[in-house]
Amino acid sequence: MKSLSEKTPSIPPNRGIVLRVRVCMAERGIRSVAALHRLLIEAGVDISHPQLIRVVDNRAQHLSVALLNGFLKVFGCGVEELFGEELLAH
Repeated sequence: MKSLSEKTPSIPPNRGIVLRVRVCMAERGIRSVAALHRLLIEAGVDISHPQLIRVVDNRAQHLSVALLNGFLKVFGCGVEELFGEELLAH
């Protein structure tokens, strides 16, 4: 019988999750954060423009489920398109 550490694939500690909002925007012809903000408001998402800029630039510390759902609705995408991984600097 394998130990737990043998069953669980090791995840390098230098990887992190990133939102691919700018990529999704570009793929859908949304040219500015202001345009995205308007679309999110139309979708019922309440977020300030400065906070949205932090999210788009991957500088936000927290994300609401309502915002994530808004992105999925506006972009017409699945979760797998919205998230990515990147190597983090040490």
